[in-house]
Amino acid sequence: MVPPQLGLGLGLPRPTVVGGLDSDAAAYIALIEGDGVSVSSAQKTAIDNFYTTGKSEGWYSKLSRFFLPIWGSAAPNAECLVSGTTGVFTGNVTQGSGFIARADSTGFFDTSANAASLTGVDNDSAWLGVLVKTATGNDQYLGAQSGTNLFLLRSIAGGGGSITSEIMSSVGGRFNTSSGGNAGIISARRLSGTRANIKRTSSARSVLGSSTDASVGTPPSLNMYALQKNNAGSPTSGAGSEIGAFWFGQGVTDQQDSDCTAAVKTLWETCTGLSLP
Repeated sequence: MVPPQLGLGLGLPRPTVVGGLDSDAAAYIALIEGDGVSVSSAQKTAIDNFYTTGKSEGWYSKLSRFFLPIWGSAAPNAECLVSGTTGVFTGNVTQGSGFIARADSTGFFDTSANAASLTGVDNDSAWLGVLVKTATGNDQYLGAQSGTNLFLLRSIAGGGGSITSEIMSSVGGRFNTSSGGNAGIISARRLSGTRANIKRTSSARSVLGSSTDASVGTPPSLNMYALQKNNAGSPTSGAGSEIGAFWFGQGVTDQQDSDCTAAVKTLWETCTGLSLP
């Protein structure tokens, strides 16, 4: 069992690091090395490419939080790549090689980020994503809910079911789309009245569905959870899908989403030696 990481979540600034890499990449590498991770040259290059690509393509600035929980222990897995802040694992969480998963209903990850206070995130500018290594059952991947104010991403019926994103709208928060299997990189975005659920497996990417409607409500004033959702302050359980990366932030264009998910695939596969299905 992994106990609550009470020392994490202080939101301390990253150290200043130099050495030929993008400064943010170097700072993140120093952070996880300080947590005991041995980062190979190939992994450092992949991390650096993720930052430099994201900045040049315009999607990096849209990320409020991005986590890469592949390092096999709680401390480095809790570090955010874009904010320098740290989340908190609670309960029984599997810290696998290349993924995290809930071992039982007690396990979840508090990102330490309040959805309502994120810069640029509102009911018509939102973006969520998760890399699912192995999908199981009905599962809350990521999010928070307070009454009818919804900001979350989840699956229904596991490996052969559907993907649901819930971002406030005039036709109800739930946007349910068939997925044809829920392993892969799943993302949901909302911007300027248009929302879409998207899936990437291997090099292929498909828009599972899109719609246009007015937005209502506000993001919930709750911390975003992963592995479960934060439902009015309490984790709500689901199954135990294996999660290799997840993020949330401001709304993006379809091209920015496509570019980001391609970069996430390369980052995860290079750093873990695993492959998307």
